[in-house]
Amino acid sequence: MTNKRPQEQGHLDSRDGARLLYEADYAPAPKAMLLVIHGFAEHCGRYRAMARDLCDAGYSSVRFDLRGHGGSEGRRGHIYRFEEYIEDFEAIRAYVETKRPEGCPLFVVAHSYGGLIGLHAIAQRPMGIDGYVMSSPFFDFKIRVPQWKSLAGRFLSEYVPALALPTD
Repeated sequence: MTNKRPQEQGHLDSRDGARLLYEADYAPAPKAMLLVIHGFAEHCGRYRAMARDLCDAGYSSVRFDLRGHGGSEGRRGHIYRFEEYIEDFEAIRAYVETKRPEGCPLFVVAHSYGGLIGLHAIAQRPMGIDGYVMSSPFFDFKIRVPQWKSLAGRFLSEYVPALALPTD
């Protein structure tokens, strides 16, 4: 079967200039637009097959790599402040608004750590979002983090913010 739908891949800048990779599949006369946020240590390409199936069903989607993930700029898996992820979300949301047909609903679809990021972003600025779908959202650690490691992490983040501690 030949894929004849328009596809798009490119980069856009977040508020601080970080280059973010995005991919999009557009359905003709879409039932809805989906903004997809991946989980930690993932990338948007992991959702490519899902996006194609959704496109075949009449849903357009735009997905992007969070900074430090996949094809986006940034140190792998590291940010200096959580707000950087919110700014990345807002940059892609602004882009999606330029592609969304008038009257087309917008849904955020997020997995794991992307669920946490999306929920924070939407809580700060819910306008224009018609619904939110979360898959296994990251709201807490399943395992108990030892107190020494939690304290060490807090202390060291002030002086060596990019230091990685083993997860055991």
